[in-house]
Amino acid sequence: MNIAIYPRKSKKDDNSESMEQQIDDCRKYINKTYPDANIIVYSGDYAITGHSTAKRKDFQRMMDDVRAGRINAVVIMRYDRIARNMRDFCNLYHDMESAGCNLISVSQQIDTSTPYGKNFMYQMANMAELEWAVISERYKDTAAYKIREGKAYTGRVPIGFKIEKIDGVKKVVHDNEEQTRAIFDYLLATKSKRGTVLWVRENFIPDFTRHKLDTMIKSDLYIGKVRENDHFCEPYFTKEQMEEIRSVNQIKYAPSGHIYLFSGLFRCPICGRKMASFYSIDRKTKKHRQYQRCWFGGNEKLHKTKLVSEAKTEKYLLENLDAALKNLEFDVKKEAGKPKRNLNKKLNDAIAERDRLNYLFEKGRIDIPEYEKKYSVLSEKINSINEELSNNKVVRIEEFKKQIPEDWKELYEQLDQKGKQEFWHRIIKEIYLNEAFEITGFIFYI
Repeated sequence: MNIAIYPRKSKKDDNSESMEQQIDDCRKYINKTYPDANIIVYSGDYAITGHSTAKRKDFQRMMDDVRAGRINAVVIMRYDRIARNMRDFCNLYHDMESAGCNLISVSQQIDTSTPYGKNFMYQMANMAELEWAVISERYKDTAAYKIREGKAYTGRVPIGFKIEKIDGVKKVVHDNEEQTRAIFDYLLATKSKRGTVLWVRENFIPDFTRHKLDTMIKSDLYIGKVRENDHFCEPYFTKEQMEEIRSVNQIKYAPSGHIYLFSGLFRCPICGRKMASFYSIDRKTKKHRQYQRCWFGGNEKLHKTKLVSEAKTEKYLLENLDAALKNLEFDVKKEAGKPKRNLNKKLNDAIAERDRLNYLFEKGRIDIPEYEKKYSVLSEKINSINEELSNNKVVRIEEFKKQIPEDWKELYEQLDQKGKQEFWHRIIKEIYLNEAFEITGFIFYI
């Protein structure tokens, strides 16, 4: 049994439980309730708002695993950790329910495997959205007022600024001005963002990152502007000078010309981000060796990382692809024999709702435009469910197998580098790594 833990913290300085505390409490619950479960932690969404799921990459990765049937339950600290938007919450819960995955809140002691748990879950999600809306509206009004008055409206400012009380009012003022101007001067002189990052680390800020430099380049604070207030604070540069600095972003560099077989197919097992491709030259043989690595663990040095050799990856896939395809075919045929109860229930509910709509229209309780709009939505929903019920995965797997003939290894050896890249990207969706950066498996693009 695979159980996922999903922690989230909106801000680095808010008063909610730390990521570590959330993980620890969830782990204790799982060890007590499901002692034999295999625990998977998705902890990449730090300092990210819960109002939208789109920006939470680790959450999306977890939901992909849920939809693929690799997760049996998701354990969270509270329901507002997973969503503060009722629409997102309902959509993700329906995905979980369809995949047979339960959602468990530790602090609220709610388990959606029970009818009471399902009902109370929706109530809590609704309250979380209302709470977020009230807080958001209050914050927007306060921030707009402070910006108009030239007051600090947030606790975070980019490099080169600090918040200081002047006559009892918090203002944004210059900080380390000489250092800040030196960073921009070096960027303009070299036209290299990567070179600037390395230079700043060596001379000023050891943990300086590409993201921090991009924030500096994009921020209007350096010309003294915040939103509609052009005189929010004392500027570093004129608009013309800032445009010259931002022109560095427009420089296009020629590609290296290397073709990487598995670019975009790996995610870092530590931070969940997609890994980047690069090459090195062997000093003895002068051969080019290609690798995948996490940019944030390599160039940015934000966590430990290891190189994943493309040659070893290719060898692994060549040795394991046939067996994986047979296992997939077996699982699909086994799944095809199971009754699709959830889909049948959804279909019956949608048909009943359409019948009720027809009844209301016949009684004259709704007008024609409203009837046509709702009828169209329900018809589309019914057609979609019918299509899913009739979708034969066995046929799909047979179609997929046509891309991999019995003598595929012999044909593969005859392909050039570009042809090999297209082959892997056509059949492989993602390759999985453990925290030691060892390949543990892969999924097909079906």
